[in-house]
Amino acid sequence: MAEYRFGPRPENDDEASEAMERELFQEECERRRDICQPHIRLKALRKAHKLSQEEMAEVLHVSRRTLQDFERGKRAIPSDAVARLYGRFNCDLHALFVGQPYPISREDRASFVQVGLDAVFELMRWFPDMSAQDVRHYATLTAELTEPGEDPELGWLLEMVGRRRAEAEGLL
Repeated sequence: MAEYRFGPRPENDDEASEAMERELFQEECERRRDICQPHIRLKALRKAHKLSQEEMAEVLHVSRRTLQDFERGKRAIPSDAVARLYGRFNCDLHALFVGQPYPISREDRASFVQVGLDAVFELMRWFPDMSAQDVRHYATLTAELTEPGEDPELGWLLEMVGRRRAEAEGLL
């Protein structure tokens, strides 16, 4: 429920509008802060990987007691510990902090699809006898290594596939 404040009336509508925007911005900041609970998801991550507190403490290079403080929210998780989590588990850091994966825009999703399709068509053109499983593997790899909106590195892809095939046939 909104809290009503009495005070001097703003001189004009612009001042009232700016005050309302500041208040809404502050409320949004507080809402985002409230959903940011990495301590809860740290514990869930540990349990998902079936690690004891001692084992997770070793991963983070902290004591078991410090890990317990992290998981209870009594102590902030330092950035070097977050980096170790990411390095070890390749976890979505956005999901770790706010509980949801990082939202991907429609444009970015379309870009990933375009990159994958470009890779598929190039592979089919250059290597018509390649299995569907290999085409899928290399197209997915190309999409994963290409930033949204970038052109895929198809030259790199073709060179990599060509080298692997030549090695498999004993030509290199």
